Amino acid sequence: QSGAIIEDVDNDSDEKQEKTDLDEVNDILDEWFANEGGEDKEETPEEAPAEDESVSSSYEPQIAPDPIPKSDVPCGDCVVCGQLAKSFCTGCKFVFYCKRDCQKKDWGRHKDECKEMAKLPYRIERNPVFGRFVVAKKDLPEGELILQESPMVVGPRQLTKPVCLGCHKEIKSAGDCIKCIRCNWPVCSRKCQDSPMHDAECRATRAAGSRIKVEAFGQTNMMYACITVLRALGLLDGPKKIWDDYTKFDSHLEERIKTPMYTKVNKEKVVFFIHHYLGIKRYSDLEILEACGKLDTNCYEIRQDGLNLRAMYRTACLLSHDCTPNTRHTFSPDYSINLYTTRPIKKGEVISATYTTSLWPTQQRQEHLLMSKCFRCVCLRCRDPTELGSYLSSVRCSRCKGFRDNVQMDDQQYLTQVNPLDPESSWRCSKCTNIQKSLQIKSGNEAIKQEVARISKSDFEGLLTFLHKNEPVLGTNNHHIVEVKYTIVSLLGNRDPYDLVDLSMEQLQIKERFCRELMVVADKIEPGSTRWRGQLMLELQMAIVALAAGKAEGGLISKAAAKEAAEEGMQ
Repeated sequence: QSGAIIEDVDNDSDEKQEKTDLDEVNDILDEWFANEGGEDKEETPEEAPAEDESVSSSYEPQIAPDPIPKSDVPCGDCVVCGQLAKSFCTGCKFVFYCKRDCQKKDWGRHKDECKEMAKLPYRIERNPVFGRFVVAKKDLPEGELILQESPMVVGPRQLTKPVCLGCHKEIKSAGDCIKCIRCNWPVCSRKCQDSPMHDAECRATRAAGSRIKVEAFGQTNMMYACITVLRALGLLDGPKKIWDDYTKFDSHLEERIKTPMYTKVNKEKVVFFIHHYLGIKRYSDLEILEACGKLDTNCYEIRQDGLNLRAMYRTACLLSHDCTPNTRHTFSPDYSINLYTTRPIKKGEVISATYTTSLWPTQQRQEHLLMSKCFRCVCLRCRDPTELGSYLSSVRCSRCKGFRDNVQMDDQQYLTQVNPLDPESSWRCSKCTNIQKSLQIKSGNEAIKQEVARISKSDFEGLLTFLHKNEPVLGTNNHHIVEVKYTIVSLLGNRDPYDLVDLSMEQLQIKERFCRELMVVADKIEPGSTRWRGQLMLELQMAIVALAAGKAEGGLISKAAAKEAAEEGMQ
């Protein structure tokens, strides 16, 4: 039965019904695109606008031009005076100097580190628009570890439950902790009380003569919103080089200060708590808000072993964002970051990470980056209406003949956004004159998102029903469809009652099919040795091997054929 539900998406077995599946999905699409206010109904997909000579029936999605100017001459900060420099040390090719006098002045210090810096596979450059970023000094192969770095600041995220300030494990009740004898902040042991991790807030609290009293456990406690901020400000008391590197990071405070987050949380909670509850007067309002901005803009989130932290790194936080990055990262138990290339990187190429989720559509990624990092991404994927040919943001066009003939993506009967860098830009079909307003697409996406949210991630049949209903409307690679398929892939074989040994042949076939379809998307938006692509390969391997064993046990194929199929899956 499960297999039949999926097969209906691909064939026309129900064409003889009075109302076909495609008629039904066209009705859904009409409602999907309808204006919320009921006005401008002439814009709905089924009611074509009057013919306009200015609207051509032939339209080719075009990649928007890159608005950031590129320079062929590497530039960076002079290590002596901080001015923009175009010359670097010929020995290490890492350190920049704006003039020969600066290089001579620095040589006494630099000569001891030059050989070690020459081994680094990257250098830090600066662009007047881009700011600081990291580029490859040489060709880098796929899968190479190019950076291991300890954090200069690490601590709880702003919204967190009470945690031990030594090991950062959650403290669930007053009985699970002791009070630091110097500041009264809860810790889980004497060892954590004396941990260097707890030093900054402990010193600041003690110096102000405060005695902390934490009473609310097991829920978000705003007292902890100040911890990582105090640790960042505490860098001033450490090595000058680290403090200088910290101060170079942008806070985007001018943009952030206007947002409710900074009024309701950082100003009314963090600043007030530090000044009035803790009594710490050493830092001004502006210095505290600057620290909040630097952390929000530059931190990595660390979510492992039940921890929920954020950390700043002197080099890793300089990586440029790209929605199809060329690196991935892991964290060690001591919170060090390990950076690996996911595909070959050429000499001079920008080394990038991603600050968002690759399975999100363009506008969702843009909104997240603008809110959390205060910039709009202009990477190639964001500038391409087709998202590198993945069509993750796109929806199928209901007006052109191709849709009614159930022709798939090869003929591109899809609505794509004319200029993805403009959130208000209209959406057009590449095969006909169908044009939709961005508001209609956004409203439709929100409706589908709510529909997905109502389905339990363990409801296999409900997820399949969603695909049967919506895949012909949205398209095979639409982000809603991809999300649900990946949910099914993660469910089958991994969670009760869908353990691998309990799966039917039809369920294994669905898992294998969806894995292969998702691999096509992964090859476009996360190519190379990426985490998601690796997870899909493991799930596909699981499905292939289990399917081969099941077919052999049922006498459908020989043991030799099953062995051959299993070996294929293991490759």
